[in-house]
Amino acid sequence: MDPKVIYSEIQKLLQQELMPITYNGWFQDMEAVEIRDQDDRHVLVLESANPLAKELIPQKFGDLIQKCFTMLNYPDFTFEILSTDESYKPVREDSDLVRENKTRANLNPRYTFETFVEGTHNKLAYHSCLAVADFPGNTYNPLFIWSDSGLGKTHLLHAIGNHVLENDPTKNVLYVPSETFINELINSISSGKTDAFREKYRQIDVLLIDDIQFLGNKEATQDEFFHTFNTLYNANKQIVICSDRPPEAIEHLAERIRSRFKWGLTVDIQSPDYETRVAILKKKIEQNNIHVDMEVLSYIADHINSNIRDLEGALTRVEAYGKLQNPDTDITIDIASQALKDYTGNDLKKTITCQRIIECVCEYFSVTQEDMQSKKKPQNIAYPRQIAMYLCRKLTTDPLKTIGQALGGRDHTTIMHGADRITSDLKNIHAPNNEELSRTINDIERRLNGE
Repeated sequence: MDPKVIYSEIQKLLQQELMPITYNGWFQDMEAVEIRDQDDRHVLVLESANPLAKELIPQKFGDLIQKCFTMLNYPDFTFEILSTDESYKPVREDSDLVRENKTRANLNPRYTFETFVEGTHNKLAYHSCLAVADFPGNTYNPLFIWSDSGLGKTHLLHAIGNHVLENDPTKNVLYVPSETFINELINSISSGKTDAFREKYRQIDVLLIDDIQFLGNKEATQDEFFHTFNTLYNANKQIVICSDRPPEAIEHLAERIRSRFKWGLTVDIQSPDYETRVAILKKKIEQNNIHVDMEVLSYIADHINSNIRDLEGALTRVEAYGKLQNPDTDITIDIASQALKDYTGNDLKKTITCQRIIECVCEYFSVTQEDMQSKKKPQNIAYPRQIAMYLCRKLTTDPLKTIGQALGGRDHTTIMHGADRITSDLKNIHAPNNEELSRTINDIERRLNGE
């Protein structure tokens, strides 16, 4: 039997089962070197230049490979992986060194790939992050993740850092919100310690930066970040960035930074579907050792569809309310309904959709839906259209693409810009139309809620 032929057959099956980024990272360059007899089994010996493969492939993909042997009618086969770098000594997750490094890297140890629930809404983002964590600096660099708040971006950032340090605790990993980066830079300038600031950030192996949209309008910080980015990128260090919007929609961001964000891979996360919401709740009760019936989990998942943070908050609320009512009684749908009445509203409230919002805004401003969905830009049409964009983002969980389609096929950047315009006007108390706009928004929301 030719080991290369057998491995080639296995590769074909693995390609069908795994995402391309996962297959290419672990199996594409691995070679079969021999078949060795061991007891009553044949051992297919594989060799990989990746020092992590020897330990991690059996953990991650051992069952899948054994399944491939069975499918190919090699039931008495198993496998072994040799590393070309036998000097590599993997350190287990629970070692003191790994724990210390996670603390120094500002990582939450609870946010791992194992505690993250993969679904159709986040599949590409999840596997992209896993590929980056397996091969930092060599897969997607930079990796840019964007979504609305509460959908798991920060969880994935921490998961990457935790995974990297579990595999190689010598890596210099740092998770940092952009506001921390900004404040550290300001402090270093005021104290005359900019060299120390630069040395800290430009020696990092894996930089995980959150909420990058806050760099907009901060020219000095953008300039420092630009040079930090270049230094790390040119040294083949991994950069992962999160934002609440895609690069092209970040206002007042230097074009040279925006273009660099697009050098690697940009992925988004949408709102989870019903099945994924149930799976998230199931994992949550398993982690926290909470007893809640599937019927109640289904009720929560059916009524809370905004984001993961609200979903988990609703579960916590239901559990706490149940204990308050009677700690010895199982949580029922009736208890869940009472606990979530502020979340789910009352019977008078209708389901708010993009179409209902557009109809309500059109009626309020005496604008036709045809004008709202057209390319016309007079102020008496454009501003109501932006209000509709704002309300669709605020009151529905629809992705930007869906909102854009409801408003005449506009792209996500236009929707985000329009919503941001209204948000900015609402926050600016000195704007001449601030009070009138606030009343308008409140009036439309009351109409949508049947009040």
